[in-house]
Amino acid sequence: ISVHTIRDITRGGLATVANELAVSSSVRIELEEELIVNLRKSDFLVAMQRKGDEPDKINIPYLKNKEGKILQPVFSDVMEFEKFAKGKKLRIAKVPFNKLPNILIEQAESLVINPMGFNLVLNRDQLKKING
Repeated sequence: ISVHTIRDITRGGLATVANELAVSSSVRIELEEELIVNLRKSDFLVAMQRKGDEPDKINIPYLKNKEGKILQPVFSDVMEFEKFAKGKKLRIAKVPFNKLPNILIEQAESLVINPMGFNLVLNRDQLKKING
């Protein structure tokens, strides 16, 4: 089989290209198990901001999707965090994946990993299932 692509597969695009090729050729690639194993082993960066007049309290930034649902962003690396934090005075904390449900803000329906890039959305039930 000869495969041709003109898409740049560097910087995290390989999984996207593999999925597109699989779908376009009617071949299904199961990457779910590998993704779950890697998520469980990973640490993520959580953005936060100190309240100006109350330095011991923090705000966790959130996003709203097109449907108005609240998503809490987390990041796989500093570069992904910086895409989100442009112009904002945010700090980060390193959190293991299994602890993410504990820091999910009450209003958030889901967590979104790398919202300015990969944009993987995981709801509370999915987080619970992945953590086992």
